[in-house]
Amino acid sequence: MKKIGLSIYGFHVKDNNVEETNLHNLRGHDFMDIVDEFANQYHNTYDTDIESENIFTILSIEKNTRQNERGQALYKFVSGRVKTGDFGIVSELIDTTTGNIKNRNREDAEVLPFSFGFMYSEGNVNHGVIGFQTEGRYGMKTNFINRFKSFLRQNYQGINFEISPMIPIQFINTIMNSGSLKKLRFLRYVAPADTNRRLGANEGINIKEERIFSNLAGVIERKREAILGFINGRNGIREIANIDDFDYDELRMEFNIGSVTKTLNITNLDRIVITMELPIEELQIVDGHPTHNSVKQLIEQNVYDYLEAVRE
Repeated sequence: MKKIGLSIYGFHVKDNNVEETNLHNLRGHDFMDIVDEFANQYHNTYDTDIESENIFTILSIEKNTRQNERGQALYKFVSGRVKTGDFGIVSELIDTTTGNIKNRNREDAEVLPFSFGFMYSEGNVNHGVIGFQTEGRYGMKTNFINRFKSFLRQNYQGINFEISPMIPIQFINTIMNSGSLKKLRFLRYVAPADTNRRLGANEGINIKEERIFSNLAGVIERKREAILGFINGRNGIREIANIDDFDYDELRMEFNIGSVTKTLNITNLDRIVITMELPIEELQIVDGHPTHNSVKQLIEQNVYDYLEAVRE
């Protein structure tokens, strides 16, 4: 089975018609009610995007206000389930057990179910956190976001919704404090020409080269300041690790936190995305895919961990 993952982003809402935007009062609506309205528009009806060659529908939506033990509202959580996929490719589908071949036509869409969750704090806030489930190399983020923005333009002109990678310093510290560094992955986008020749690759083909280091006890303690310094722009990335004869382009750090693996790509700061692999033993699998309820619980748990970092 393909790995089930979760990508986490920050989101920000701006109403150009008012000086101060509040997610709990967007032109008389709570943000989660606007998401619910959007979901109803796409509920159980496939929308086809001819230009981008994908289809999309929303199966379910659920709105919740979470409270503390004293009954005080803490945050709002909107979760849902979609089905989406791409078409426009002609290919053959081969049954790996029988060898039988079926043809996939250009009009056939490969559709998968995915779960998502928005979360934002109580109070006067205009931002929050959103998590998108992935399955292997497939995901839902782009198809969802494009349609949600289109919905806002049509129904709430002047309200802008944006998502962005988020990696606050306090999160880096949290992950380094609570997690165990599992691997360091160094990637060079173009290997040297002599490497191509030794491997016998075709001329003109750019081979990517990766070096992986594990058993990294003590690395975080010794490299903490260099990691934080790089994120803050105080030093270069090679202050974290300088590998002889390997001029790398990308550095990824894999942490184990309990049963969850979290990967941080810290190289391109404007493109950093928090991703994690969801533990398969905590997911209920039906018809080859995790159920929405089992994914939703893990989305809420993990997204909540990041909510504090976007509080003002």
